Parts: sequence; C-alpha cells; structure tokens
Amino acid sequence: MDAPTYTEARFTNAGETTLRVLRDGSERFVPVDPENPDYAAIIAADIAIAAHVPTITADDVRAEAARRILAVHPLWKQMNMQARAVELLRIGEANWTTDEAGQADALDAAFDWIKAVRAASNSMEGSPPADYAEDTNWPDDPA
Repeated sequence: MDAPTYTEARFTNAGETTLRVLRDGSERFVPVDPENPDYAAIIAADIAIAAHVPTITADDVRAEAARRILAVHPLWKQMNMQARAVELLRIGEANWTTDEAGQADALDAAFDWIKAVRAASNSMEGSPPADYAEDTNWPDDPA
C-alpha cells in the first residue's frame, strides 16, 4: 500500500491545536501531536502549514456595529437621549424654545448616525469582508 499523500495543511484554530489536512484528496482533521502518525507524516514530508484564517460571520459584523455605537453613545446616554426625545415630543415642536430645537436636531443627528452604522452592518452581513472592522467600511464617528 502506498504512503498517503498530503497536499494541504492549515491550522483550524487560533490555538493551533488541530490541522485541517487533505490526505489523498480527502479532508481530515489531525491533532498537533508528534505521536499522531498523520501529524508526523506531514512534518516528515515538510508540508507547509498555513496559518489559521478565522471565519468571519454576520455576528462578527453586528458586534462591530454595536461596539462602534456604544463607543459613541453608551446605553446610559441612549436612554437619556430617548427620555429627552419623549419630553420634547410632549412639549410639541410648535412650543420648543431655540435651545430645545437645537436639542432635537442633535438627537436627530445622533439617531441618523446610528441608522447609518446599522445600514453599513446590514450591507456587510450577507457576505462579510475580511476587513469588516476597518474604519473605511463604517460612517465617520460624529465626535
């Protein structure tokens, strides 16, 4: 029987404890252990082991959107903004002072930015790019 042929090896996790290998064209998962015959054969054959490439998911993109929003508008601030918006609603736009109109404009701007962050997230979630966390993928921080 011929010795198995390994054509590819890649770490499957950041901890580098397991390899995904192609052995005779079939996928296998091999622990990184010198006592494991597959691992020993890969090393003996001097097969280059590629680094782990993390799989980016829609959840990763959503988490980045949430991180960005919370960095600018923490939950306590969002709750205060919401309470102030309700107060302004009850006063009625026709009765606002100049200061209250300015507050409403600031609340609108904050909400528009949050919506833009969510829209950017939504556009990336179907097929997340590797550079999803880069600032160029997101609306400018209003601060």
